[in-house]
Amino acid sequence: MKKQLEEIKNIQDFKIYLDYPRIPENQSGAGLFEQMRFNTCKNNPESLISWLKKENELYLIRVSKECVKHIKKPRYGIGGLPMICEDLRFVKGVNTGITKDGYPLISIEILMPGELSEQEEYSKSRISKDEVYKQMREENYGNRNYEDYNGSYAQDYAGFSDQQIDDIFDGDPDLYWNID
Repeated sequence: MKKQLEEIKNIQDFKIYLDYPRIPENQSGAGLFEQMRFNTCKNNPESLISWLKKENELYLIRVSKECVKHIKKPRYGIGGLPMICEDLRFVKGVNTGITKDGYPLISIEILMPGELSEQEEYSKSRISKDEVYKQMREENYGNRNYEDYNGSYAQDYAGFSDQQIDDIFDGDPDLYWNID
């Protein structure tokens, strides 16, 4: 049974998921998966990309250079036998859609432990509405202080802060009576 993309933890299972091409029978290594070839991304030189067209779908596979080093790092198990990298994360990217030829475009990111996907990086770098409103409140009202003009009508009854009395009434709370 084929694993779902979220369940995959290594390149071998990823190639099974994609039904990646295998080496032909008449060549050395017949039956094994072909090696994935990556090129440097023009928009992001820290990323490598690979394209794969399967039937009616086009896959864009993105991996960071750091992740490639992580995958290629030698790992050895019991008895010194080589092991495959088993701690990867595969995420369907946000760059999905339809190509100009009408093929579905599916973007997949290969991530190492702790690495954020493009969508996660974008979400993390974006300020939420609550943070924007909080920033606006702080800019407009700052840290309100009610000590300097304590006991004045403008502060105790009208609710003006020290900063507002300084700005609006030039520091004289008695000018509150001249508002109209």
